[in-house]
Amino acid sequence: IDVDAATIMADSTDGDVNINSNATAGVTVSTLTTGAGAINFAQTGSQTLEVTTATTTDGGIAISNDNATLTVGTVTAADVVPNDLHDVTLTTTTSGDVVLGAVIADNKATVNSAGSIIDNNGAANNITAVTATLTAGAAVGATGAGAIDTNVTDLEASAGGTGGIHVSDAGALNVSGTGLTTAGGDIEITAATSYSQDDVDIVANGGAVTITADAIDFTNNSGDNAVQTSGTLTIKPLAANAPMSLGGASAFDLSLAEILDLTGMGTPTDIVIGDSAASIGLLTIGAPVNLAGKTLSLHAGSFTDNNNVYAISANTLTLNARTGAVGN
Repeated sequence: IDVDAATIMADSTDGDVNINSNATAGVTVSTLTTGAGAINFAQTGSQTLEVTTATTTDGGIAISNDNATLTVGTVTAADVVPNDLHDVTLTTTTSGDVVLGAVIADNKATVNSAGSIIDNNGAANNITAVTATLTAGAAVGATGAGAIDTNVTDLEASAGGTGGIHVSDAGALNVSGTGLTTAGGDIEITAATSYSQDDVDIVANGGAVTITADAIDFTNNSGDNAVQTSGTLTIKPLAANAPMSLGGASAFDLSLAEILDLTGMGTPTDIVIGDSAASIGLLTIGAPVNLAGKTLSLHAGSFTDNNNVYAISANTLTLNARTGAVGN
């Protein structure tokens, strides 16, 4: 159905809801609801679109706006039988940000923004889904409290501007699919429990990359260049007292294979392990560490090699023991 209205409510017990909004002024959609069925809402006319609530009990949701901002409050694509079939897709084309409240999909949440993807609900989750794909012409989130808050299993994201990618996940986060890419903006990823990365790349094109989690797992990278940037790579635990290791057995550990993944073509020259302002856990050197040619900075409460003789090879090495000793 084609409509031109400033305020829209469209509710159905079951069946699809398909609306083309030919807007001549800003549009507010208070409710879009259905039971078993999909919601498809597409707006043209270069006018803002605000959707307060869009909900299905068993169906997917797609909302788009051309040449203006799309703001969503609560968007929920549910599933009567949990079989991971229904997605949420939010899109702006030509120009316009996507401003997120709470998006819940029982399968995949996709946000395609011609401008930026913006957090609009504080510390609450912006996206709850199995997989999130975030694509922005400018930025995905912002540093600090402006990060896009997620509760997802898998993430892939790209940002075409210098605003970067900023995501904070409520649990265990895996970077998969096409990885993470910016056109020079910083990449900041925080996971409340663990961070893992498939055989995909993080490419920051000069931006800094910061990964924060209490457990780290890089799948063996086929090019030994899991992170590519001329900026600084920082990998640090979320908990200040978390134990760390290189070639060791801590949950926060970079194995020798994972260290090798940071040495190939395009990998950063400057690598920082630990938080220079917070880390107080013990860092164990459990094997010879070869980062020859790199500037390596290690920050921990104290350091040990458990009375072994393990060499750390780097162009420049900094050992910052914030509360204890360097060595046994």
